[in-house]
Amino acid sequence: LPVSFLQSGSEKPLRSSMCPEPGTLAVGIPCISGSATFPIIFTAVYGCQKRMRIVFAPWLIVELLAMGADTLALLGMAAHLIGSRFSPVIGRMLDRLGVSRSLAVEGGYFAGAFLFAAFAAWGAASGRFGDGPLEAVLVFLAYILVMLTDHFNTVHTVMMKQLSLRPEDVMGNLSLGLSVDHVLAVTVSGGFGVIWKVWGPQYVFLLAVACSAVHLAVAGYLEKSGILKKR
Repeated sequence: LPVSFLQSGSEKPLRSSMCPEPGTLAVGIPCISGSATFPIIFTAVYGCQKRMRIVFAPWLIVELLAMGADTLALLGMAAHLIGSRFSPVIGRMLDRLGVSRSLAVEGGYFAGAFLFAAFAAWGAASGRFGDGPLEAVLVFLAYILVMLTDHFNTVHTVMMKQLSLRPEDVMGNLSLGLSVDHVLAVTVSGGFGVIWKVWGPQYVFLLAVACSAVHLAVAGYLEKSGILKKR
């Protein structure tokens, strides 16, 4: 499927020489204009952030607290229960603020959640929280906050839909993001795992906070350029 985006500063979509015209058959031909760089960067950044939810948040429970699958299951149930209330809030936010501002809110939430997870990981790994229940409570809360990041997928889907030049390009754009995510799943997880073991778990989450700064920059670009408002 072709992948196409609206060029910044242009009322009409601009196509490169490789881009097929509407109505022509083109399989596997990328059709990416200059503005596509930022969604791709955003997709890569979100892939790094996604590793926190899939890989490293469970490590907080398993490695730092030495708890098992039963604890993860209970925390997962709690996260899904909270998420059932959280998802409608994100939908109303999209309707009220639009995509670019919702991306900024998402980036702020990610930065806060990962910063808190870094604090919880540092305290649990260093023993600064003592032997009381405080350590477990903070780590549990960090886990749930990181799990809730999954509910922002709606914002990304709407963003790709608005950036697509044609309705048939939506699936191609989403497939591109999935391909980038799979590459990062192989590379980032291993690299961050080395950082976890050598320097400490808190630095993994601090790197995710740094990724959130790029996330906010892309959201600011999309808001300033007005790309999404033209679709």
